[in-house]
Amino acid sequence: KMKNIVSRFLFLMVLLISVFFSITNKTIVFATTQSNGSTGNYSFVVTSDPQFPWTDKTDNGISESESEKKSRSLQLIRNQYNSINNYTNSTRNTRMTIINGDITAYGHSDEWTTMKQEMQRLNTRVTFGLGNHDIENNFGGTWMNQAWERSYKNMYDALGSVPNILGSHAWREDYFLTTKFAGSLSYSFRLGNFRVIQAQNYPTMNLHTSGLLKYSLTGGVNWIQNQLEQAHRNNEPVLLNVHKPDSWSNNIPGYFRQMMEKYYDNGTLKAVFVGHHHKNLGKHASTTNFGKVPIYFSGSASQQTYLINEVRNNALFIYSVQQNNWSNKKLVDIISIDKKSTPEYNGAVVTLQSIIDPAVVVDWSQDVNAPSAIITYRAKWVNNQRWIMEKVDNTQNTYIFKSVQNPLIRLAESTQTANSNALTEASTVTNTRSHWELILVDSHPNGLVVTLRNRLSQKFLDIPNAELTAGTRLITYRHKNVTNQKFILNIQ
Repeated sequence: KMKNIVSRFLFLMVLLISVFFSITNKTIVFATTQSNGSTGNYSFVVTSDPQFPWTDKTDNGISESESEKKSRSLQLIRNQYNSINNYTNSTRNTRMTIINGDITAYGHSDEWTTMKQEMQRLNTRVTFGLGNHDIENNFGGTWMNQAWERSYKNMYDALGSVPNILGSHAWREDYFLTTKFAGSLSYSFRLGNFRVIQAQNYPTMNLHTSGLLKYSLTGGVNWIQNQLEQAHRNNEPVLLNVHKPDSWSNNIPGYFRQMMEKYYDNGTLKAVFVGHHHKNLGKHASTTNFGKVPIYFSGSASQQTYLINEVRNNALFIYSVQQNNWSNKKLVDIISIDKKSTPEYNGAVVTLQSIIDPAVVVDWSQDVNAPSAIITYRAKWVNNQRWIMEKVDNTQNTYIFKSVQNPLIRLAESTQTANSNALTEASTVTNTRSHWELILVDSHPNGLVVTLRNRLSQKFLDIPNAELTAGTRLITYRHKNVTNQKFILNIQ
């Protein structure tokens, strides 16, 4: 009898103590910094909307049986992930695949089970976010909100395995007989040079469930602003992932847009990746929420599209992939990783190598019969083939190319013509004939690939007919997006 009394007393004490601590305890998860990723040359993939089960027919409103839809959706997802694996195998420096929302079609258990298995097929590290099909469209649509809560909890649990995580906006509150999971689920992590912020479906969502297990999806705008400010102070470039770029609820008009433009203008925010619109791919604008900040759609598994991102020469090269054919990727944009919108080369000494054959360079002729000619010549790395770049004040991305041999001599468009095309010359002119706008178009192991547009005529430096024979005089010509107008900026 005494033992029973003691046992009951101990049980009561333990219960009271546990209640006390549970009422006062709130556990914040992943609010600390982990190790940084290294920089250098690397790549990462951004895709979105595997949305199992969903197909190209679903996109077009064409009916198909449930079994056919699941089978075809699974094959489309596998085809895309196999393509990504083939790309990463070819580069061996791909650090991450980011799946930017709509993992499932409705958040059902079998959908999540399938997608967790499929994501394991990718041979890189994987991070993901939630989209409207995971965490918005299904709210109130299943018994006791099971699909919605499942998506929330799966994302919450996944935060524990995010590589190089810097912080997250998610926490758990334990009370007597109840537990609450709360926060916007936004998180940030280190990826090479970048602080990457995953803002989930969109950052102004506000949805809540009740029960012994409660889930509270709160707005994340202030947390994102704090992340951007930290990055700004630390001189870190930022990439932002948002699944749904438009049609936000609980959105204070203009507030998020102004924040985006502020950190874009000060050089912190470099790119915004979005999904949701399956047939959109590449660079677009969404002025309501992002203002002047360009956004980059990452396509969908159903449309066999995604983005490849390559970092080299201190710039981010964004490519689009169609039909899952990564070997035919198309350049979408080049973004400087520095604070400036494009790399700056003021004072740099360079050679201008032909992209057709980098052994051929832009040369100031030393022939006494053509002392002012600008010609093609085999690279000898001599001073008449080397140029000092001088930034033109108050003119965007515009430079003067001065000869290292004689800095009074500049690369300029001539008043002389050949076959109705303006020639180029080595000249002492100081007007816009010697001003060249630098336009980044690609990258090469020797440096960035550029075209040079003359500020006076708006025509481009051109090797006529791609003729690389020594002594071919360079001209200016209208833009044609051809290799004879592309030069490697090889910094000496």
